[in-house]
Amino acid sequence: MSKKHFISYILVLGLAVLVLYSCNQPTIVENKAVSNNSLLKQTKKEVKIIGYKTITENGKEKKVPIYDGDPNDGNGTKQMPCDYYFYYTSELDHYKPKNGKSLCIWNLKPEIKSANELHDHWGFNGYFVHNESQRISMENIGYDPNKIMVGINVNRDNRTYSIPNGSFKNYHLDESLEHGFPTLNEVIDIANSIFDENSQAKLYLSSLERTGSSYSWGYASILSQTSNTRMMCDQYHDGTIWCGNDQTPYWTSFKNYYGSNKVESHWISLVTDGEEGDYNLLFNKANNLGINTIWVFADSRVSDFCDNAINLTNSKYNSYLSNLTDNAFKKGWLRKFVNDYKYVYHCPEYYGDPCYCKKNGGWELEGIYYLGTREVYP
Repeated sequence: MSKKHFISYILVLGLAVLVLYSCNQPTIVENKAVSNNSLLKQTKKEVKIIGYKTITENGKEKKVPIYDGDPNDGNGTKQMPCDYYFYYTSELDHYKPKNGKSLCIWNLKPEIKSANELHDHWGFNGYFVHNESQRISMENIGYDPNKIMVGINVNRDNRTYSIPNGSFKNYHLDESLEHGFPTLNEVIDIANSIFDENSQAKLYLSSLERTGSSYSWGYASILSQTSNTRMMCDQYHDGTIWCGNDQTPYWTSFKNYYGSNKVESHWISLVTDGEEGDYNLLFNKANNLGINTIWVFADSRVSDFCDNAINLTNSKYNSYLSNLTDNAFKKGWLRKFVNDYKYVYHCPEYYGDPCYCKKNGGWELEGIYYLGTREVYP
């Protein structure tokens, strides 16, 4: 081989070795200064906006995006820069009924809470209706057909009543003997007419009177002469001086007086029992008595002297419902599902100092990241 060819061969061989060496070296990326969108730039995973949440920050309302998933997802830096911090939190998504339990509602404020929201978010599976079209609508929403109840049409001024036409499994008469209409015999006629139409349907009779009164004797007579009638307590106090305490003594006396097979459910007042903090006691009592269906009366409670008039605003309604369903969940009446989120905050670098917020505060919420939905347990 000539000297010239030998030099060319050496040069080509050296170049090949250099190329192979460089291809096997790790890629090094310089860690640049963190920008406002650094958390998104540090990851290969793309996140999309699935909604917004309005928050109040530094006295001003701010709309913050909610992203689907964690922007880092294990691909970002192991340690957060000093101008960022984050925390994880869980927020209520919805409740569902617990097997064997039913939370039902007579919602006299549909302009505040829709039947859809009460079913889909708050976990109610029974609803009070007034006609067949409403029953069909409630079933289409998802309410249990066995837990939809219709009221008997009663006009006490004209002393007339009528049974709604439709495929109902539960009917309701409110304090008929206390108000003198329908009378004892008329209630029996109503119960028999319902039985003739559907032998599986039941007529629920609400009463606010203590057992042992002339009214309770009348109700006991109705129960003894009909197979499809049941008693419910709609008293929200124990009757002691100045209204006294919760109504659990009534629930005990109803069971003892009328018989446990004739008492399947009671009423809770959303407002009165909510104001007095009785929800926990009432769900406890229902469990102890073997009662698996609770009806919630949702109206502004102004009818008797010991209750203050309350304007049932959306805020109040939310507060009562939150308390009610939280107690129902803790006592085994509802299943609870939460959304997991990662809240990411950024420091605007006051005075050119990226770490200013660590000592002085002033963090700003940059984004909320949805991490999934899961069931939680009491």
